[in-house]
Amino acid sequence: MEKQKKDYYFDKFTDIFKNIGINNSLNHIHNNVYEFYNDFNENRYSIFIENGWGEKGFLIGNVRSRIAFNQVNKILKKYIPKSYFEISEATLNNGYINNKWSDLMQTDFNNYLKSDEDIQNFEKKITQHTQEYILPFFNKFTKLESIQFEIYDKLEYDEYPEFFPGNCTFKNLIIMQELNYYKLKDYIIYKDKDYKKYVLQNADMWQSSYEDFKVLVKDIGHKL
Repeated sequence: MEKQKKDYYFDKFTDIFKNIGINNSLNHIHNNVYEFYNDFNENRYSIFIENGWGEKGFLIGNVRSRIAFNQVNKILKKYIPKSYFEISEATLNNGYINNKWSDLMQTDFNNYLKSDEDIQNFEKKITQHTQEYILPFFNKFTKLESIQFEIYDKLEYDEYPEFFPGNCTFKNLIIMQELNYYKLKDYIIYKDKDYKKYVLQNADMWQSSYEDFKVLVKDIGHKL
């Protein structure tokens, strides 16, 4: 078994995820991440697996699951330059699982894949993890409106960062505007206070971001 072969594990993992029903894959070589995904209604439902080579062989790192809504990214790209890696365009993080995979690695799973038995064990664990924690997350958010029902109507503003990776504020402004969400104006006032506080603490770091925030607020038809 040629485990040193460049794409050996990527090919193995691709087969594993196809058996689960995740049919597409990307190898983000430059940041040591495998992505396995399905596209549905212009949304991308992705599972990311950190990986690399350590002292004991091929190493599995964290497993993350995210959803990218193209409807949001089309607008977001006007205000934030597109990253080289598609991985950064995710709209939603799976904030429901916290450290479930990390806990599994520390207790029941060998981080290194050194044998056929290790790969079979990984397949069993990742399949269970996907079915128990990831697919239910994907199924909750089949359309943008689901964000209102599952997050906006249930959580406080300070809980949003658990679910929105990257620039949480900009993404939420865009989503709320797209949904015509009734708390948009209140959220703008809340974030404006935050930005002003951060600018007072460190203007060099925060002033330009605050200016971008004000431009977006103006563009979506609101005043500060």
